[in-house]
Amino acid sequence: DRGKKIGYFIKALSDLRKVLEMRGYKVSDAQIRLISKELSEYDGFDDLWWITFSKQKEIFVNVVCKYIRVSRELVESVL
Repeated sequence: DRGKKIGYFIKALSDLRKVLEMRGYKVSDAQIRLISKELSEYDGFDDLWWITFSKQKEIFVNVVCKYIRVSRELVESVL
């Protein structure tokens, strides 16, 4: 359960944005920047050996749900 680099989560965020746009929901650039900034500021989030993927996934889902009104299941489906 080794961690992933932050680029993996940024790509997942981009995929989520595309899925939501197909459903008619617009995700703003500001929301994307806020999520990216909070993830990069989280202590040890980008350290592959310090944090597990499951913990990263939990953090990612919580941060995304904080800024975008979307179900946890949909966020997890893009990971």
